[in-house]
Parts: sequence; structure tokens; C-alpha cells
Amino acid sequence: MVVSETEICYLPDKVKVAKSMNAYFNQGKFQVTYNQHFEDVIRYCQHAPRHGQEGTWINENIVQSYTQLSKLGFALSVEVWDGDQLVGGLYGVMLGKVFLANPCLVSKAMHQNLVLSP
Repeated sequence: MVVSETEICYLPDKVKVAKSMNAYFNQGKFQVTYNQHFEDVIRYCQHAPRHGQEGTWINENIVQSYTQLSKLGFALSVEVWDGDQLVGGLYGVMLGKVFLANPCLVSKAMHQNLVLSP
């Protein structure tokens, strides 16, 4: 479901993964960790180039605030690794059963292999 031009709401029970993706996922090319490198993810997002956009809204205050929320258990991260290189991920805030995520970290290597769209 598209919420706005820049926001999408995925309902877990409605997400379907194409069977053709099974072979890709079974390769084990990427490793996924959870809440292990929160600040690395948000800092990469802070400095990631954005097509047609200068800079980002992620300033130092945002980094510090989200990192503190992470330490308190309210902000979570998902890190995607290709070997020892961080190539993808997201961070966000958990409010009850709702996870408000900011996916932002996608390297060229990961983007060529995996695309999530509405």
C-alpha cells in the first residue's frame, strides 16, 4: 500500500516473494544481522549519495538521538553484509507492534541483485 509519494506501508501477511527468488536467496551471498551495527547503518545513510538531491535530513542530532533510542531498545537496525562489507540495511523505531523503518543503505552490488518495490 502506498502511503505517499515517499512512503510505503508493507503489510507482512500481504508480501509475496516470487518463487524465482528462492535460488538467489539460497546462494547465501549476503548475511543479515540485527541490531549489531546500528550507528554504522545510520551514519552510512547520512552520507549516502542521493540521485537528484543534495545532502540529507540526517544531521548529527538525528544520528545521536536515534543511536540513543537504539541503546534504550526502541530503535532497531537490520544490517546486510557481503563478507565483511556493509552493503544494505535499514533502521527505524518500534512502537508497539509497528516498526517505522527508514531503508537507506543499498550499495550498487546489492541493488543489482535485490529490489523491493510496491
